[in-house]
Amino acid sequence: MVDNDNTYLCTIESKTLSRYGVQARFLTSLRLGYFPSTTSTTSVENKKNIPKMDIALAWYCHYGVLTLFKGVNQTKACLCPPNYFGSQCQWQSQRVSLTLQFRMSSIIYSTVIYQLIIMLIDEQGTIAFTHEQIIYMPAHNCNTKFNIYLLYPHRPKHSSTNYSIRIDLFDKSILDY
Repeated sequence: MVDNDNTYLCTIESKTLSRYGVQARFLTSLRLGYFPSTTSTTSVENKKNIPKMDIALAWYCHYGVLTLFKGVNQTKACLCPPNYFGSQCQWQSQRVSLTLQFRMSSIIYSTVIYQLIIMLIDEQGTIAFTHEQIIYMPAHNCNTKFNIYLLYPHRPKHSSTNYSIRIDLFDKSILDY
C-alpha cells in the first residue's frame, strides 16, 4: 500500500509454517500510527425511520422465520428449519444427533480426500429421506468435530421400528470404497 508521498505503509513478509511446509504471506505495518487525523464533515440528516416490529410477531414462529403476506388480512406463514415443524415451528422433530471427529495417523499421505455419507436406515434396509455428506481432508480438518442431525421419516417416530446409522467412506482420489 502506498500513500500520497509514494512511501510504503506496509510490507509483505513470507514465513514458512513448519507443520505443513507451506509458505504464508503476512502484511506488517510500517508507520500506520503517523496518519494525519481526519475530521468528518458528513452530517446525519437523511435518517430513515425503521418501523418497530411487534414483539408478538417477533416470537410468532418460535424457531422459524416469519413471512408476512401483505394484503387485507396480512396472512402469516412460518419457514421452519428441519429440526422443527408445526404451523409455528413449535414442535421438535425426532432425530438422531451424531458427532464425528476423525484422527488420522501421520503415516497417511496428507493430500488424501475422503467423502463420508451418513444415512439413517430402518430394519428393512430402507434409507430414510435425510442423509448428510461430509468432505474430509486430514490436512485441513484435523480435530474438526462434525455435528450431524438425521431426522426420522415419520412424525412421531414409529416406536416399533428400529433404526441404524450407516456410514460409507470413499477415498475421492482413487474412488475406493
